Amino acid sequence: MGKKLRIDGDTIQWALNSGPDEIEWFLDLETGEVIPWEDAGITDIAEQVDDPHEDAERYQPIEPLSSPQAWSIRADFVETVRDSGLRARLRDALDGKGAFRRFKHELGADREEEQRWFAFEEERLLAAAREQLHEDGIEAEFVRRR
Repeated sequence: MGKKLRIDGDTIQWALNSGPDEIEWFLDLETGEVIPWEDAGITDIAEQVDDPHEDAERYQPIEPLSSPQAWSIRADFVETVRDSGLRARLRDALDGKGAFRRFKHELGADREEEQRWFAFEEERLLAAAREQLHEDGIEAEFVRRR
């Protein structure tokens, strides 16, 4: 295995959940920091680091999940819901345009299941991050920096 890095698990989850048209995210291969980047320089980080596009030796792009990947995580979670009524409502919520918003709304009605969802999503996002980084020869240790 290649390089080992300690990486903020919360920030990399944020990066994976960002849409492809939003901020680009990079992993600093020296520090393990997950860095947001906007070409327009709107983020504060633009004043602190050089353009990560120009230093591929140091900065590794983080690819956000595609909509089908994010949908699949939700669909997998739905199958773990014990309450058959909620499970049916969540399945219906995931059908068609606006699925993620409806999913969030339906889940918000059951605080316990919503908390279970957050843990499930975190586990899946960190697994996706670990896999993505592993393909690039990086062994990740995810930490909480809050």
